[in-house]
Amino acid sequence: MPRESILFGVAGVFFGLIVGWIIGSQHAAGPRAGTTAEQPAAQTAAPSPQADATVPLDESRAAALRASAEQNARDAATRVQLGNMYLDAGRFPKAAR
Repeated sequence: MPRESILFGVAGVFFGLIVGWIIGSQHAAGPRAGTTAEQPAAQTAAPSPQADATVPLDESRAAALRASAEQNARDAATRVQLGNMYLDAGRFPKAAR
């Protein structure tokens, strides 16, 4: 058997091992212990809408931002702040406007 064939075979084996190791390390880890069906149903169920923490709306700040937005229609930063406040408070129709 020629020496080049042996070297080529050994190089191919090492290349395959390296590529396999790289691909294997890129995969996400599987489920961890304790995160399978052993958990109680209350922990695996989807959170209820009431469980979502909404921030109470600061009406005085919202009024000030609304007034500022009406005075300067081209001020996008003020409108973004106002929209984010409404979004955090769960007032989605007002946030969209």
